[in-house]
Amino acid sequence: MRPFFRRYSIRIGLCFVLAFAFTVIEIFWVPYQREKRAEAYLQGLGGRTEWSYRGPPWVPKWMHPRLPVLWSVTQVKFDADGLAASMVPTLRGSEARLSALDAFPQIAVLDLGGDDVTDAGLIRLEQLRTLTTLDLSGTKTTIEGRNHLRKVLSNCRILPEP
Repeated sequence: MRPFFRRYSIRIGLCFVLAFAFTVIEIFWVPYQREKRAEAYLQGLGGRTEWSYRGPPWVPKWMHPRLPVLWSVTQVKFDADGLAASMVPTLRGSEARLSALDAFPQIAVLDLGGDDVTDAGLIRLEQLRTLTTLDLSGTKTTIEGRNHLRKVLSNCRILPEP
């Protein structure tokens, strides 16, 4: 009679390979696809996005374009008049745009200049802890709302500055 490990070694090895594959898919592929869908939605709402490499630094630069799953959306910019009313029948423009930002966990720069964002919409932006620059020029936000957001996002530069 053969020992347990020799008898089941192929099955055990296959289980390890499958577990590794599912882990890689869950860590890299699923978030990448979520960001791609959110990017398409934002483009339909008049937004533009920029992607940056967020993978490990030891990967050679010539490999970066070949590894799209290691890229994340880091900048989002909205055109002031980019939203057609028929595109989002249930949400106002700024509410729809701000709700789509939840899919971008690595966003660093957000330009909402000229949009119809109000102080109520700033509450959604409090969750974006990776923001470094936020442009609220020409929005319907108040000084008090922007100052509150400055306290919550202490590492973020919020324009216009007081």
